[in-house]
Amino acid sequence: MAGAYLGDFVRGPVDQHQDLPPMIRQGITLHRCIDAFTDAHPVWRRSCQHLQPGRRRLGGIIIDVLYDHYLCRHWEQFSDVALDEFAQTCYQSLLSRAAWMDESARRGVRRMKDQGWLSTYSERDGIALAFRRMERRSPALAGLSGAMEDFTLHYDEIERDFLEFYPAVIEFSTRNWAQLVGK
Repeated sequence: MAGAYLGDFVRGPVDQHQDLPPMIRQGITLHRCIDAFTDAHPVWRRSCQHLQPGRRRLGGIIIDVLYDHYLCRHWEQFSDVALDEFAQTCYQSLLSRAAWMDESARRGVRRMKDQGWLSTYSERDGIALAFRRMERRSPALAGLSGAMEDFTLHYDEIERDFLEFYPAVIEFSTRNWAQLVGK
């Protein structure tokens, strides 16, 4: 789990980070493989086409957050563990590995836990809040909250895309994780 999270924080080739435990390096590698799979997937690209042309440069970020919403809404289809229980397990797992994170990643985990990010994505207000938070953290993301307009307008289409895409990414992730850890 920590490796998957750190995939957004660790830069450069994974093998340059020998200071990290092998399982974390494998998680970072999987994160990067999933990103490449996702960016090339036709269903993901179709979802990005539902965004206003001016927002498509941020399409990967926007659709990632919107798919998190649909995952929360359809959680029971994909997990036997309750979402809140899963979220708490994630936060604890990440916090227990904070020694392997830089300060920025540690702050992110604390904010996620304190503000209950994983669970709040189930509601539209939680998605809007996530976009506003991202905008505040980076000027490059200005206008991100405007994606709520696209989200509202194309809610059903993007949901159908998610339900088609998510089983494919689960299968891809499972297969690639097994290869990474040699099982």
